[in-house]
This record gives sequence, C-alpha cells and structure tokens, in this order.
Amino acid sequence: MAFAQCKVIPLAYPLEQTAELQPELGWDRAAAPSPYRVQLQVRSPEGGNLWSVDTLVNEAAYRPPRALTRTTASVKALITSGCERLTQEDLEATSAAFFVDVTRHCPVPEKAAFDPVSKKVSWSTLPEYRRMEMFAYSMKDGRLIEKQAAVAGSALVLQTREDVVLALRPSCQEVDGQVYLLPAAAVLGGGETAPR
Repeated sequence: MAFAQCKVIPLAYPLEQTAELQPELGWDRAAAPSPYRVQLQVRSPEGGNLWSVDTLVNEAAYRPPRALTRTTASVKALITSGCERLTQEDLEATSAAFFVDVTRHCPVPEKAAFDPVSKKVSWSTLPEYRRMEMFAYSMKDGRLIEKQAAVAGSALVLQTREDVVLALRPSCQEVDGQVYLLPAAAVLGGGETAPR
C-alpha cells in the first residue's frame, strides 16, 4: 500500500452519521496544498459496492454529484494532496469515514393492516409515496415467497396460501423507507391472523 508516500487528510465533516442525500465533505485546507484527490466508495449494508468516485478538486470541500444512497450506506473516503499512488485497494483497506441513513425522508406506512377475508394488505397513502413494495416471507424457513409493488393506490392482494410474515417498504421521490413488518406477527394461509 502507498499510505507511506501519501499524506491522507482527515475529514472534518461529516462525522459518524448523516441523513443528507448529498452531504458535503470538508477538510482542513491548511493540512496540505491543493489540488485535492477525493476517493469515495459507497457501500450497502450488505457489503456491496454501490458506486465510487475518484476526482480532483481545488477547494477543501466536495459535494457528490448525486445522492449517495436510496436507503443506508457506509462511505469510505481518502483525501490526499493530489496523490496518484493510492489505488482502489488502498481505499477498500480503510474503515468507513461515515454512515448515511436517508430512510427518515420516506416515512413508514401508517395504518398498515391485513384483511384475512379479502387477503388485502392496505395502508394510508401519503403524498411522499411513489410506490409501495410488499414482501411475504415463509413462516417455515423465512424465504421470500411473494413480492408485489403498487405504483398508486393503497392496497395489494396477497396471492400465496402459505403461512407468511408480511412486510411493506415505501419508495419516495429519491429514497426508500425502512422495511416495516405488519402489526400482526403472521398471516395464516387459512385466512386467519396468527395469535400474538
């Protein structure tokens, strides 16, 4: 690794966590002369690489050209004084500089319910919602057995006859909300709500 030949400039902000879609990154200009090389790697909670940036800037600040994530992510960052020796492997070897959680910009479904007779999953529609996803997980082994999405409206009809746990996830303009488990712990294939 080339850390010994390149002075890495610590981030001044953001620190630890942010809810901004495109947070500005800043550092101390006195730490090293410009231009500054900014290397970013945005990773999903599951560990997948969402996207990366490798660019030069003259100011001691940088704002990504787009939202870092639609949900949550960790961000690795290397800021140097134009050092060309650091590679993608050097960036991957660093720990996360900060975390992003933008799910609060897309509220959880209100009044979510399951009607065992009609097998309809419903919720109160909010103006922020563009789409709602429904997930049905098997009670036996936890596998996903059904997934549906509604672009408009406030209801989906469960198709499976298996015993399932139901969850909803809203999608808003630029972000996705958190997965929300329906209040009833399980929905039984026979059309009855499981006892609590």
